[in-house]
Amino acid sequence: MLTLPAIPSPRHEDTLLKRSIAVALTTLTLIACSSGPSTEDVKAAVRKQMTAIAGSQGADMYAREIDAIKVLGCKSADRGYECDVQGPAGVQRQRFIKTDNGWVLAQ
Repeated sequence: MLTLPAIPSPRHEDTLLKRSIAVALTTLTLIACSSGPSTEDVKAAVRKQMTAIAGSQGADMYAREIDAIKVLGCKSADRGYECDVQGPAGVQRQRFIKTDNGWVLAQ
């Protein structure tokens, strides 16, 4: 007797595709959650800090300097990330912590 290999049904293929997509999305979400702040996250944190210190007018005065910020790299640190940040004053290492309201600059 000749035995033929099982041919997956279209329903089986749909299930496999859906599972593959779910696994890929979960993986991407975990990667995104485990990485440090992006350049835009850092800019937002600095704007938030400037607004808290000097009000919105103070933050507006430094808008050009804040827009020039670029994250060069981050590494995991105590309860957050230490990032090398390039700005008008050169490269500085700053610590950022993720909160429910986004990233904040740690003192």
